[in-house]
Amino acid sequence: MVRFNTSFKKIFSLLIALAVTTAVFSAAWAQQGAAEAGAPVSPAGVSALFTLRGLDVDGEEEVWIDAKPLAGLKGGLTVSDIIIAVFGEEGYAQTGAADGYIRSVITPEGFELGEMYGGLVNSGWLFKVNGQIPVVGMDTCAVEDGDDILLFFTLDFMDEFEDWGEWDDWDGDAAEAGDSAGGGNGGGGDGARPGAANPYIDVSEDDWYYEYVLYAYEEGLMLGIGGGLFLPGAPINRAMFATILYRYEGSPEITAPNPFTDVEDGQWYTDAAIWIYGYSTADEALDFGVDEGVEYSEFINILYDYMMMKIIFSFDDLEELVEYGESTDLLMDTDDAMQWARVNGFLPEGGAPDDDDIITRADAAVILARCVSKFNAELG
Repeated sequence: MVRFNTSFKKIFSLLIALAVTTAVFSAAWAQQGAAEAGAPVSPAGVSALFTLRGLDVDGEEEVWIDAKPLAGLKGGLTVSDIIIAVFGEEGYAQTGAADGYIRSVITPEGFELGEMYGGLVNSGWLFKVNGQIPVVGMDTCAVEDGDDILLFFTLDFMDEFEDWGEWDDWDGDAAEAGDSAGGGNGGGGDGARPGAANPYIDVSEDDWYYEYVLYAYEEGLMLGIGGGLFLPGAPINRAMFATILYRYEGSPEITAPNPFTDVEDGQWYTDAAIWIYGYSTADEALDFGVDEGVEYSEFINILYDYMMMKIIFSFDDLEELVEYGESTDLLMDTDDAMQWARVNGFLPEGGAPDDDDIITRADAAVILARCVSKFNAELG
């Protein structure tokens, strides 16, 4: 295990994505609806089951639609198509689908269940196909004959890691892959929407982190996880954080050999992992821990170490460096990196959570944007 100077710890694995749902259902569903009303339907076509699992008014898990059989569907439909069609037939509604992202579901009785339920930042809607969360978004997840589709609400999507597809299946050249890669409620994708003033469908002007997420995008620090998603409540993993800092450094050419046993050549994070190795010490195992979550305190500590080096190497003259250090809080000799972040106003409003909490993408964007903007203002 590589041990960074500020000590990453093994906590979680795999980045979580939430669902994109944009497609319009085809005429094949009209045929299915007619069949349920008694009209004949061709035995040919795709059959599937659909289950919707939400919460009751007391916050307890509750099945809303139980294994609804779908038959005679034409090929090429996606999970998005199925969800939109079933909702229409069963009297359910949702918000955000027109913009490509389901934020909430409304039952026929008028009960609305959406992300941030009860103030839980990691709550939201996910989907599974045959018991596994796909590594593609629901709008690109093709429905195959015999599929068992589950749309469900989770109070904490990090509890669902064990049901995710393999990281190796993700299209890592796209986003962070550009931070990683991804689509909606699964993974895979093409990063943020190029050229958009706001490139993300899951970040709005009303969000407290809005301006910082856009700044991080404009500076090329965080480019989203694909499908126009940023996933503000999702965790940062080691590959993503290394890539962010490596990108900020200008993505220097890597000539050093790859020292890691768990970093394959040619991956989207390979160069970043090798580069950040220079900020680390390692034991004999030489594992990077690509998918491991980054604790809040570790994020701050590593950012502090990196920024101190970046500031120092911004000066050719020692006397000028000393003068700068006396005029700013950005250059600070301290053993308490969190204090450095507080003094400089980098932390989100309300301060940092527990040190061993995994930092979210929203908090990371806020801290990075504030830090980088101050550096650029003073030394850029």
